[in-house]
Formats: sequence, structure tokens, C-alpha cells
Amino acid sequence: MKFFIETYGCQMNMSDSFELRTLLQSSGLNYTDNEEDADVIIINTCSVRNTAEERVFGRLGYLKGLKKKKPNLRIFVTGCMAQNWGERLLKEAQHISGVFGTYSRSKMLEAIMSGQNQVVDIRMDRYEFLPSTIDYVYPFKASVTIIHGCNHACTYCIVPKTRGREVSRPMKDIIDDIKRLVDNGVVEVLLLGQNVNSYGRDIGTSFKELLKEVNKIEGLRRIRFLTSHPVNFRRDLIDTISELDKLCRYFHLPVQSGSNRILKLMKRGYTYEYYVDMINYIRSRMPDAAISTDIIVGFPSETEEDFEMTLKLVEEVRFDFSYMFVFNPREGTPAASMPEQVPEEIKTERIQRLINLQHSISRESNLKDVGKTFEILVEDVGKYENQYIGRTTYNKMVAVESKENLIGKFVSVRIKELSGSTLIGEIINS
Repeated sequence: MKFFIETYGCQMNMSDSFELRTLLQSSGLNYTDNEEDADVIIINTCSVRNTAEERVFGRLGYLKGLKKKKPNLRIFVTGCMAQNWGERLLKEAQHISGVFGTYSRSKMLEAIMSGQNQVVDIRMDRYEFLPSTIDYVYPFKASVTIIHGCNHACTYCIVPKTRGREVSRPMKDIIDDIKRLVDNGVVEVLLLGQNVNSYGRDIGTSFKELLKEVNKIEGLRRIRFLTSHPVNFRRDLIDTISELDKLCRYFHLPVQSGSNRILKLMKRGYTYEYYVDMINYIRSRMPDAAISTDIIVGFPSETEEDFEMTLKLVEEVRFDFSYMFVFNPREGTPAASMPEQVPEEIKTERIQRLINLQHSISRESNLKDVGKTFEILVEDVGKYENQYIGRTTYNKMVAVESKENLIGKFVSVRIKELSGSTLIGEIINS
């Protein structure tokens, strides 16, 4: 039996798909990267924005035609959209064989192996952590889920509904997992969770203690983590990170807005002043740290004054790059029914101003790297012959030329110039 997996959404979904692929292969199924050869197609979905769900419905429409050609084809939908929609999804797309939520990967395996159809399982009992696996695209890297769910109640966010409450994975399991991965050639791990900073609160430990233990693992070269909530990014954690040599100096800290009034409506739990103070402390301990963020434009009742505060914060913090979105109401979240929804044309105008500002700041940040030397981990081939693409510890992309295959290797490079948003370097040694 051959299976194909298509993934939408965040890094957590990518990691879930890798783990699911390993689970199915260990059960005797064979992976194919050609959906037309598959006996089973699994769509791992995202529900964070309407556009993500619309794309899934578009794909399901296409797969309906494929199923007509192959009547025995079985189609399963999993992930956040499946968790959110449940049985309604079967009614909207009657040609699919099953709907399984974010807690139900082993249940989906049972349905696949037993030949069940029209199955729905979105129960949210205690989350089952699967063994971490290598990145099937970059086998020298791996994502390791350390915590599942989120206890925050941000008014725009569907994640607590689709991922549930926070459940931390036992530290010993994480360490054993990473050691196994390193023994199999992994040199970089990404510690994953909806809110990694909350790790351990439910099992009597902490994220900083986990980082200390992971940093001790021999053979591991780099440690990254996603995603952090500013409320939980305390000074003692920052102090710990600054003292650990394998921790990448890159921090993704979603601010969402610069307006204290909007932050309160969002239930983010911090203020403009708190956020800026946190960034300043990070830079006092790690002056070369790279900072990125998420920003939502056009949250309900956002005024021009509120938006100007977001621009002011971006000017003050000077993020290396940002992920910027217009507010997208999600059914089932408090913000979806808030009064004073901002007209689309105002959202569009505001986000363009924000994008223009951030692009100029990002370019300034990248130009400061010209002439500097960095160690990069080469990940892939570039657009041109003999070109390779690697990533610095600060999460910036660098292109280099080499006749030698560099994929999976660490090389030292000197930055010569900036091309668009990509740094162009020359190899010092390899």
C-alpha cells in the first residue's frame, strides 16, 4: 500500500507529517511523492487563517476528480482544520474516508490499516508524543516536539481549540530522542511547541533546564526553538540562553501590535513597554542577536493612532524580519464577533505601509552583515550552477559558490554583497 502526505501550515505541522510518515512506514506502508500512485492520500491541514482552509477545499475538489479515476483511493484529512471542522468536513467533502484531529494520528493509522471509511475522531484525550524523526528534506536536521497545546487565550487565535491545553513531553524522552537523532547524523535540532517557553510547568521542570541538558549532547552543533510567547520570555531564561554555546542567536517573538489598547483586546498579557524592555535586555546580553516577529494589522477597532504605535514599535525595535498579516476573523474565536471590524481597504493600505517600513529595516540589517564572517550550515542547491544556500546561526540565508557538494556541511563564509534579501558570500574554508 502506497501513501502520500501533503502538508499545510506551520513548522509544527511539518514535524507532525514527518512523524506520521515514519509511523506509517514502520507499519509496512510505502511512501510515494506522486499522489497519482498513492492508495492513500493524507492532507495535514492548517486552520490559522481562512485562506489556509480555502486552499484545502480546493485540493479536496481536485482529489474528488482523482478518486473518480481511482475508486479505491482513500483520502484522509488531519491536523488543525480537521480538529476544528470534525464531522462537518465529511458533509462538505463526502468523498473523503476520514477526519482525524491533532490527537488522533495512531487512530488514523488504525483506520488506514483496517480499511475503515467515513471515520471521524477528534477526541482530545492526553496527547500522544511520537518519536522524533529526521527532516525528510534535510536529513542533517530534525524537529523535536517538546510541548503540545497552548494555555493562553489570545482572542484572535484558534490554536487552543485545535491543539488543546499544554502538555509537556518528559525531558528524558526528549534527550534520548535527540541523542538517537545525532547518532544518525543530525547536527541541528529545532525544539518545537506552540509555546516552548511554557515547557515543563506541568511536569515540574522548565524550558531553561531542558536547554541546559540539550546543550550537553555531544555531536550536536546547533539548537533552535519555536515558538515563544513574550510573556514567558523572562530574564532568567535570556540569561541561560546567553551562556549556552549551541543555542542559535535568533529569537522569534510575536508582538502582534504596538498599541497597548489592542494588545489588551487581544489578551496578549504584555504592553509595548514590556516588550521593548525584553528586546533591550536580549540585546544587552547578546548584542548580535537577530529578532523576528509576527504582526497583525487591522484587528477589530484598530484606529490610525493604534496602527501608528505599531509602526513606532517596529522603528524602535528594528526587527531583522517580520511576518505581517491582515486580521483574518476565525470562526470560534472572540475576535471574530467583536464590533468595529476594520474595512478591508484600510487593512490593505496599512499593511502595505508596514511592509515598506519593515523591508527598509531588513535591508539595513542585512547590509550591516556585508564584510562579516559567518559559519553557515549548507541546506540546498541555489538557483544557479554550483550555487549553494546555507543558513547562519542568526537564521539568515547565504548563497555561496562551490564545485564541491556542500549540502549538510558547515562552512565559513565572508559576506561580499546583498542581492535582494539574500546575502552573497565567499567560502573561507570548507
